[in-house]
Order: sequence, then structure tokens, then C-alpha cells
Amino acid sequence: MRKEGVWAAVKTIDPLVEMYEHTHIISDTIMSESTTTSLRFVLFATGATAIGGFLFGYDTAVINGANSYLKAHMALTPAQEGMAGASAIVGCIPGAMFAGFLSDRFGRRKLLFLCALLYAISGVLSAI
Repeated sequence: MRKEGVWAAVKTIDPLVEMYEHTHIISDTIMSESTTTSLRFVLFATGATAIGGFLFGYDTAVINGANSYLKAHMALTPAQEGMAGASAIVGCIPGAMFAGFLSDRFGRRKLLFLCALLYAISGVLSAI
């Protein structure tokens, strides 16, 4: 009688154990996929931010390198030289302030196309 009582208790617990094991395996799978996706996003965002920082630093270095040529060929005063160097960086402020609003209003694709067009025009005008 005692063995039957224990066996009956095991039979009633067994479906609960199976259900727990099944949900535990599913939650581990979901967690690992979610963690992998989150890690990929964090690495992508970190990489994009780092590249943006490098490019901004590179741009600043190019402007700094151009200052000596501007001073020599344009006969700039120290104040004018400072304004020439700072103007590109100061020009980034409105772009950063309004980029989100303009992107929401007109769409990222159209705004990026406009930026590429303006960049191409400025490159051609700089070469003239």
C-alpha cells in the first residue's frame, strides 16, 4: 500500500515536472536569443558611435591642418583664423539640433539624400 501511495504521488507530480522543464527550456531559449540580439545591438551602436567620434575628430584635425594654409594665403588675423576653424564645428550644432525633427517630418531617406546632395555641392564649390 505504501508503494502505491508514493507511486500515485509521483504520477501526479510528473506532469508538473514535465511542464516546468518544458517552460524552463523555452524560457532559456528565448533568453539566449534575446540576450544575443541585445548584445549585437549594443555592439553595433557602440561601433557606430565610435566611428562617428573618429570621423568628427578627423574632421577637426583636417580643419586644424587647413588653418595654417588659410592664415598664410588669406592673411588672416588670429581672431579670423579662430572663426574659420570654429565655423565648421559651430555649423554642426544646428544640424544636430534639427536632425531629429527634420527626419521625423520628411523621413530619414529623403533627409540623407538631401545631405548627400549638399555635401556633393559643397565639394564641387570647394574645388572651384
